[in-house]
Amino acid sequence: MRTRVLLAAALLTCAGPRPRTPAGGVCLSVEGRVTGGPFPFGADDLKTLPRGHVRAISPRTGKEADFEGVSVAALLDDQVDVAKDADTAIFHARDGYAVPVPLIVLRQLKPVLADKVNGVPVRDWSEQAAPLQLAWPNLDQPGIDSDPRQRWWWVGSVTRVELQNWLATYGKALHVPAGAGNEALMGAQAVVVSCIACHRVRGLGGTVGPELKGSTVRRDRRWFLAKMQGHLPKVGAMFSATEVSSGTVHQIEAFLRGADLPAPEEEAPLPAPEPGVPPLPR
Repeated sequence: MRTRVLLAAALLTCAGPRPRTPAGGVCLSVEGRVTGGPFPFGADDLKTLPRGHVRAISPRTGKEADFEGVSVAALLDDQVDVAKDADTAIFHARDGYAVPVPLIVLRQLKPVLADKVNGVPVRDWSEQAAPLQLAWPNLDQPGIDSDPRQRWWWVGSVTRVELQNWLATYGKALHVPAGAGNEALMGAQAVVVSCIACHRVRGLGGTVGPELKGSTVRRDRRWFLAKMQGHLPKVGAMFSATEVSSGTVHQIEAFLRGADLPAPEEEAPLPAPEPGVPPLPR
């Protein structure tokens, strides 16, 4: 009998974390490619999860601050059962902002989902950042800033973390069919860097702005090119957001035109960008 009890306990241990009733109102959900999920966490649960501190300069304010909150790496590795093929975490904000971040980057750089900033509740620091602000150690790890995607990885009002496989999701949505040309391939990478967090492409991405379609470009090309001038600094509300170059705008336009072409099944989807370096065309 004792042997059976020990065996059952061992099996339960190997089975990984199990969802439980959240303590307090749900303020964070981890879902997607997780076994047995989704995993809801209440406000009281956050106080018991592994925590960390990040000293950083916020790209939204340009000021240094101390961010305290849930360790993202510990949350994903210890508190939920992440599927083996999951390689990307998508941080969803209340306003429709959806930012994909490679899991390897999260484990290496150890950002936090902050519920306190400079010792006060995150809501007192910024109403738009509550309930959780994804913050990165860009003072201790200044190399983060060399990746042009990094400025968008600062996500306020996080309510949901979705685990996905890049190739099955973003790689498929950003697929460039044969015949679209190299400029379209480079445009797909530019969309990853500057657009996908706010705009949907082929039904995937953020919902802050309208979906990006080739038909929009073809209808009024001059309007599109003019609209992109100064777009990111204006809508991003970040002092570090630089204007997209005219060459990059033309690449994005080429991608949107090419994305409407039929995509044969044998064509490979866009590979995941290497963590920590600017994406390159394939």
